[in-house]
Amino acid sequence: GPSESLVLLGIHLHFPAVVEFARSQKLAGGDVVALIYDLIPYRYPQFVDGAFAETFTRWLGDLAASVTRFMCISRATAEDLRQFLAGKQGYWQATPVPLAHEFHGHERLDPVRPPSERVAAIVREPFVLCVGTFEIRKNGAILLRAWERLKQELGARLPRLVFAGSKGWLMD
Repeated sequence: GPSESLVLLGIHLHFPAVVEFARSQKLAGGDVVALIYDLIPYRYPQFVDGAFAETFTRWLGDLAASVTRFMCISRATAEDLRQFLAGKQGYWQATPVPLAHEFHGHERLDPVRPPSERVAAIVREPFVLCVGTFEIRKNGAILLRAWERLKQELGARLPRLVFAGSKGWLMD
């Protein structure tokens, strides 16, 4: 209803009932907010698998008709979204919001301190952790090439590079 808010935090491509529920909430006068991480399938379809770009673009258009405003994880994403919405009827806010690593008191590039001695005992050697789905668009190959160059410069002082994630698009 009008005094309620609904916040959508992910992609609901395979759950059209979520978008329909959002639309009904908006029509009832409620606030419906969607968080958008990126528009890569729309902007760079060559980095996604098969017909996903078309499916994503259709979903984003349906979502635009079902929300009152958007939050985006960066100014660049907010600008991409504004460009996407420019051809649509209606008005939406596309507001960039800081991610957790950008909140006051936890500035970017601050050293991370282990929360306990137990965690410190597990982490015995320096490492760099790269977490995310393994996909061509995330450019892990260039990170590996950079690590090889750093290895020539730093030798044994180079921290271990650790990838953690599941297999994603175009990794065959």
